[in-house]
Amino acid sequence: MGNRIQKMVSTLAVIALTCPGVGLAQDMGGAAIGADVDSPQGRHYLGWTRFVANDVLFDGQDRWRTGAIHVSVLHGYDFDGDLPQQPFGLMEYRFGGEIIAPSNLEDPAPDDRRYVSKVDLAAISHFQWQGFASQIGAGVTAIGPDTPAWRVQERIHDWFNQPEPIAAQTQLGNQLFPTLIGEMRRDIAVGQDMVLQPFVSARVAEEDVLRAGVDMQIGQMAQDVLWLRDDVTGFLHPGLEGASVSGVGFTLGMDMTHVFDSDLFPAADGLQYEDMRYRARAGVTLQVEEARIFYGASYLSEEYKGQPEGQVVGALQLDLSF
Repeated sequence: MGNRIQKMVSTLAVIALTCPGVGLAQDMGGAAIGADVDSPQGRHYLGWTRFVANDVLFDGQDRWRTGAIHVSVLHGYDFDGDLPQQPFGLMEYRFGGEIIAPSNLEDPAPDDRRYVSKVDLAAISHFQWQGFASQIGAGVTAIGPDTPAWRVQERIHDWFNQPEPIAAQTQLGNQLFPTLIGEMRRDIAVGQDMVLQPFVSARVAEEDVLRAGVDMQIGQMAQDVLWLRDDVTGFLHPGLEGASVSGVGFTLGMDMTHVFDSDLFPAADGLQYEDMRYRARAGVTLQVEEARIFYGASYLSEEYKGQPEGQVVGALQLDLSF
């Protein structure tokens, strides 16, 4: 139990280190966290947000899809709850980092997946097309020891007296992948406080995948929102929104993924990736005036043949204004 608490504290430290000040201060008043209200005309900075996924936040283990964080900066015309009708009127600039690991960081088994240190950068356009909330984007994804993600994990483990990630010494080598991103989602109101959100999405990078699934938002906070999707857990989370509504909201979702190709499982390692994967997720949001806390858990099915079981990854987003 003590080790699990230490790991959870270290995860919260990552959040704080990634965000300025307390790492959580935002102004949700008009459009976005940190919104620039002095530029009513033309494109301008709208706000920024971040999202953390980590298995420590649920099962307390450092394994497989063990940790990820992304930070998004929003830029465009003032957001009133409606997406622009043309691409590039509302842009998301996203930076992310992720650690993928074998189940034992100190003594990885020869038949387990290899350690991966990953960072990615993408520019994503959000717009409305034929009644669908759509996004297209491009960027670059890098993996390997030249990326900083594994150094961050190593440093945090050292700070909190956690085992050294020995598995990083045999991590996948340096590779660079051009990245393409696309999604189409339909938001269907069901009653006053429920929205169904079926979607299809695709990502071409270190893994080439096609996804289809559905999310459901329950609560008044599911209105007038620019939804951003976390790539690891599949959770939708607010990037921009209209007036804040205090209350409790719930989110449910599930999807299936077809994997066309994966560079995370080199043939020399003798592992074969699962070409069909499944995710199921549930989360709760508590919003009081301009402060919001989201916590969720996402089940991820096995990603390679021989993986003994799936895993449940916790997700956290804290938006607190002072």
